Amino acid sequence: MNFKQYLCEKNGIGIFFIDIDETLLETKAKIYVIYNNKIIKKLSNKQFNNYQLNQGESFDFREFRDSELFSRTSKPIIPMIKKIRAIFKNASAAGSEVYLLTARGDFDNKEKILEYFRGLGVKVGKSSEGKIHIIRAGNLGKPSGIAKKEIIEGFVKTGKYQRIRLYDDDTKNLDKFLELQDEYPYDFQAYLVSKTSSKRYHL
Repeated sequence: MNFKQYLCEKNGIGIFFIDIDETLLETKAKIYVIYNNKIIKKLSNKQFNNYQLNQGESFDFREFRDSELFSRTSKPIIPMIKKIRAIFKNASAAGSEVYLLTARGDFDNKEKILEYFRGLGVKVGKSSEGKIHIIRAGNLGKPSGIAKKEIIEGFVKTGKYQRIRLYDDDTKNLDKFLELQDEYPYDFQAYLVSKTSSKRYHL
């Protein structure tokens, strides 16, 4: 038995999901609030999490698809960049997996985004290549907490993972994630991330 097989048997296979906006990076993209085909407000990521649309309003996510804006204005949150590198290194040694799970949808230039993360020492790419795959929950067209929970549950249902972790800056996303611990007999842990630390989060 090699070391990886030993760790898998000892701890069980784990899977880690890590948010991007305001978790790994400080980002500048705004969500537009549209009314009568005009932009009436521009919301930050945190403002968007708590904004309720009024009658006749809609959201426009054009800046969240802009890979050039993302690459030019995003700033790494250094403690979490260091943490994801360590998580990936340890996960790889133990046969576990790591994913970036963002509330964004598709970017307009995938390669530019991959290049940006690789410049930070975060090994993104196809998970089949032993790298960190980016999952875009925004493509489901649902509130981020619900979309992220559904995506994570898809992995949980396989029965492959005994340890499931989520790192996120939004308590609503963490709350939805922790609902899974009432439905499945595995070890779920949520971590609330700030610019300086990540702390274990409980319902």
